[in-house]
Amino acid sequence: LRRMPDPSVPIRRTFEMVHLILNAPSISVSQVNQKVDYERQCRRTLAKPDLIASILNFDVDQLVQNFHVAATVDEKYLGGVACLHDHTGSGLGNAAIRPPAALQVATGHLSTQRGVVPNGSPGKGSP
Repeated sequence: LRRMPDPSVPIRRTFEMVHLILNAPSISVSQVNQKVDYERQCRRTLAKPDLIASILNFDVDQLVQNFHVAATVDEKYLGGVACLHDHTGSGLGNAAIRPPAALQVATGHLSTQRGVVPNGSPGKGSP
């Protein structure tokens, strides 16, 4: 995958999402809404020798601390399927999140718009 000269759109979008998630702590609110430069940014992330280890050891709390990245990944790449909750009622800055679906699968906590909560039991709105 690293050597593909011109990957298809779904692969490019997946790499963009991986780049944003792995680099969440270094992406500012103003940067997250800019177009990801695939050739410069994604290829640099993919070329890292510790890429696989970074994915396997990813700390999901980085997305909680960098909510702007999690919200952008959810909206732009996952179609808004992650459950984003503001438990304080004071706006997105104090929001708690359930990470995007790709990360939930990796950690065993998949939830969808159908209302499945992290422990796998049906939530509100489930059949």
